[in-house]
Amino acid sequence: MEASPRAPRIDRILILTASVGAGHSRAAEAVEQALRAGSPTAHIELVDALADASGLFRSFYRDGYVACIERLPRCVGWAYDRIDRPWKRHALRDAAEDFCLQRLRRRIERSRADAIVCTHFLPAGIVARLRRRGVAAPWHGVVVTDLHPHALWLHPEIDRYFVGTPEAAAYLDALGIPGSAVDVSGIPIDARFAEAPDRIAARRSLGLPVEGPVVLCSTGGLGLGPVERTASDLVAALPDATFVVVCGRNDQLRARLTPLADASGGSLRVLGFTRQMHELMAAADLFVGKPGGLTSAECLSRGLPMVIVDAVPGQEERNAEHLIEIGAALRCRERATLPWKIGTLLHDPQRLRRMRVSAASHGRPGAAVAVAGAATAACGARGDVPGLAAAADDERSEPRGFPAAAGRIGPPVWDQRSSAPAPREAPTLR
Repeated sequence: MEASPRAPRIDRILILTASVGAGHSRAAEAVEQALRAGSPTAHIELVDALADASGLFRSFYRDGYVACIERLPRCVGWAYDRIDRPWKRHALRDAAEDFCLQRLRRRIERSRADAIVCTHFLPAGIVARLRRRGVAAPWHGVVVTDLHPHALWLHPEIDRYFVGTPEAAAYLDALGIPGSAVDVSGIPIDARFAEAPDRIAARRSLGLPVEGPVVLCSTGGLGLGPVERTASDLVAALPDATFVVVCGRNDQLRARLTPLADASGGSLRVLGFTRQMHELMAAADLFVGKPGGLTSAECLSRGLPMVIVDAVPGQEERNAEHLIEIGAALRCRERATLPWKIGTLLHDPQRLRRMRVSAASHGRPGAAVAVAGAATAACGARGDVPGLAAAADDERSEPRGFPAAAGRIGPPVWDQRSSAPAPREAPTLR
């Protein structure tokens, strides 16, 4: 009797993020979008780790962080630098996260995933510790959503790091992580940013003036101080420019700015939450705001120069340093001089053009496709390991835990005497 043919194998990919700010979630959504476009038959699940956390932990982790940024930004910077110690374990913090995220751990174990992609270090740590404790696990990729790979992102159990810059890759190399485990993919952003921008068409679509400068402002950068006064000063100082202020989901701020917009004669436009940032950035001559990882990646992909304001000490300071170093951004430390800074740049078209060219040359709009391709390839590699696909599909296997793996796919070469990779020797400068 002939054996019945085996059903086609379906790749199972789990994307984990944490809704602390919008950037991590947007990166996860971009990867999901790329996976669904490139692997339509795969089973893809996107999970917010904080949705599986206890209410107290979720409030402390998300709301506490936002409160610290608004009220104690210097403390945030101090803490960022203080804990940026690669390979140092924090047993108490790890235990607290594991305890408060038990539902997430069970979800991961039941997922029977072939690959897991994390766009936040919180779930990345959970997955890494499951592997460390001997739970057989799938391929594990981590998308670093800032330009510097902070120690919180680093675990020996990670198979592939996706970073935003060659410098980040060089930093990981210096920590002993081999090049085969690092991909300079860029930070994943919406696929529409890969479309060639048409400034005139974008302005017409958005109802903006075809002629004259357009400045796109994010309330992430303007929302920590007297926003109404800043907006009023900008309109008064630069009457020939059109300012588009995106308030996101801050309805109260939008309501406060709307009367100013009504009285501006069209020089000030106020928007709430929008999914048209790719069009707004195509239409703009300049972006004013905070250098978050996703925002920075979006501006670079559009070749949009930035004026950085109110960078949060820590990761955003690092992002700002990189953007200024490559010639894609200026920084304004004093809000009072913001109109002068913007006006000076807008009246120097050659400098603005150089910044635009520099930004575009460092953009990586295909990052999400690169991450999705690596995850899909890892699923195929697991399927080629004898017995692994069958173990993944065998409903009689252990009810909890990942499918038993015959071997890790593309593992970094770690120092067997410790949990950290063996550091590389420093290069000799000649």
